[in-house]
Amino acid sequence: MKNKFLIIIISILFINCTGQEKKEIKQAKIKITNSTFLGVIKTDSIYTVYNRCDGGYPVLRFHINDNEFYFYAPQEGANYIIKEIKNDDDKYIINTTGYYFLKGENISKQNDTWYLEKKGNLLWTFKNKKWGKSIILADSLNINRKKIAYKIQPCRECSEDCEDELTNNNLVGRWNVNCDDQIGLLIKDDELVMAVEPNQYYIHLRKLRDTTEGKFIKYKLERLEGIGSKEVYSEAYFNDMEVAVIKVLNNNKIEFNWLGLYNEVNNQRQYTESLISNDNPVILNKCEK
Repeated sequence: MKNKFLIIIISILFINCTGQEKKEIKQAKIKITNSTFLGVIKTDSIYTVYNRCDGGYPVLRFHINDNEFYFYAPQEGANYIIKEIKNDDDKYIINTTGYYFLKGENISKQNDTWYLEKKGNLLWTFKNKKWGKSIILADSLNINRKKIAYKIQPCRECSEDCEDELTNNNLVGRWNVNCDDQIGLLIKDDELVMAVEPNQYYIHLRKLRDTTEGKFIKYKLERLEGIGSKEVYSEAYFNDMEVAVIKVLNNNKIEFNWLGLYNEVNNQRQYTESLISNDNPVILNKCEK
């Protein structure tokens, strides 16, 4: 009787360990964790992210650890809840059960199937099962590596009422969703300071040279400050890769897009969740003080 009981216990432990092993193998096959893809078009044999002045460009951003992804197709974006994701040689099948537009909103239930497939070393195709054709994407890191071009459509092609050219004087000052809140941005000439937790956690960014295109400015990480930054700190984050982009909407409003810290050791973006608001990108107002 004791021998039978011992055999049963060993069998249960073996089954549990086998199940855990399969789960780890399945997770290891998911290579798009915290990846961001941008829509591209082919112009003169070159693939280009074409930032249209009337809606931007498609964006696909994965947060696998949060079981969701964000997809923006000009001019609307939503977060989709992942039920299951499968990968067979960089051919992903993603099943979702619902979506929401802003954090805190109720989730709208809707079952969808999405397909993401790698095409060669540079491109991916992405589509919903209900679509007629796929859209072409490229990893956002390829822009920094000069493998993908980036072009901004001139404002005058969309509107006769274009704002003046971007200058540092337009941006210098404090920016926030609510100017009574201390969490937000402080922009100086070539520096941007993110107040993540006042008196506890600040992120200092430095404007990247030659990246001011039209109404867009890109920033890299310069330093981390405060007690709250100790859990985040890593030398691998200090490099020339962009971590944030500002789009100037007018003299009193900007769009701030936090891309996340870039780890040059494993070539991945980390801490991509929004740090100064529930939304990312987020619209910020210029504060008087």
